[in-house]
Amino acid sequence: MYLQKLVNNIKENPQQVFLGLCVMAITMFGASLKDVASTVLAVFFLFGCSKMFQMKLTWTSLQTIEKVMLAAFIFYMFSGFLSYINVEDSHEYIKQMDRYIRFALIVPIALAVINSKLDFEKYFFIGMILSGPVFLYFALLSLQQKPDWPAGGAYHHITFGDAAMLNALLIMLMLVLERWKLRWKMLAMISILCCLYASVLSQARGAWIALPIGLLIVFIALTRETRFKSGHALIILVIFALGVFITPAAKMINDRYTEAVSEVEMFIDSGDATTSIGGRLALWSLSIKVWQSSPVIGTGPGDFDNEVMEYQSKGIYTDMDVHSSVHNIYLQSLANTGLLGFFVLMFALLILPFWCFFNFTRKGVKSGYYGLMLISAFAVFGVTESWVLRAPVVSIYIVYLIVLLSLSRKKLNSFE
Repeated sequence: MYLQKLVNNIKENPQQVFLGLCVMAITMFGASLKDVASTVLAVFFLFGCSKMFQMKLTWTSLQTIEKVMLAAFIFYMFSGFLSYINVEDSHEYIKQMDRYIRFALIVPIALAVINSKLDFEKYFFIGMILSGPVFLYFALLSLQQKPDWPAGGAYHHITFGDAAMLNALLIMLMLVLERWKLRWKMLAMISILCCLYASVLSQARGAWIALPIGLLIVFIALTRETRFKSGHALIILVIFALGVFITPAAKMINDRYTEAVSEVEMFIDSGDATTSIGGRLALWSLSIKVWQSSPVIGTGPGDFDNEVMEYQSKGIYTDMDVHSSVHNIYLQSLANTGLLGFFVLMFALLILPFWCFFNFTRKGVKSGYYGLMLISAFAVFGVTESWVLRAPVVSIYIVYLIVLLSLSRKKLNSFE
């Protein structure tokens, strides 16, 4: 019966099924398998190009805040082009500009998806629920192959850990907001624990900074959008505690916390930049110096590693490894594109999308909370990692944003 239903769906709307499966793929494999996230983004971009003749009509139907948000993404790309004036390493600049251009792709994709009748809700939800076991599988597989390395997929372990945490937080919201049957709720809880454990195994400490903020959004959604029952909150809390603190994850979390405190103290006392956190603090310090040399438009994407080596030649943080990334999107934008790029980044990637989804929640659209969770998580991830320079993470951000924006708009239209 289910197979026949699937065949009928494919026959009736093959485009819906194909793009829906792409959404499932990026939620499950985007941070684990190489090229999945970029391929899905490319598919959505081609879909957007196929609808270009309808874009003008769609643009006029957008709310003012949505128009400003999409325009801001274009300005973000141009901030990268403008900073070329100060670029020294043209080869690296071209590589990094790929990320800036990716953000601009959100415009044709958003206009095409919003104008279509495509509904990705069930694909997104199913992909999320299945993502937990998938993340845990890749984490355990990674540890089996490289026992002395943090767990991860085909990309950097921080990318893997951040994506696992993001999915865990989104599934928590689904568990609170959606009226699912008991078996789906149980699957969702299992998936949450798998995602959290995979994130712990990745040793991506920055991902766990997002957890308290994510839980706050879940609590707000629970109290405002549902018939709040203290028993439900207690059950979720107990499951979370059992899954995280009464497993090997508890020791790992405690060890990483102790290690982090020690590294900060070492940097403050002796300027030791050889540790993970010490190196980040040193990079942040240097990024301020780089920004001060060109405060308006920055020194250009791709030049930061050259700036680090120049300061090291002067005897500053000579024990630190050279990186092209600041490991902080805010300081990265200041160094690369100056105040202009910093403010555009803040408005395009964070403030305007957050406000857009906040408006949905004010109008009674519960799915707007998913967008708030998405933007909040990426804002926190950006404190310890320059995810705007990681192509797969940029692709995940864009596709998730488009899917949740489309979902929220369709829910709003159903009310009107």
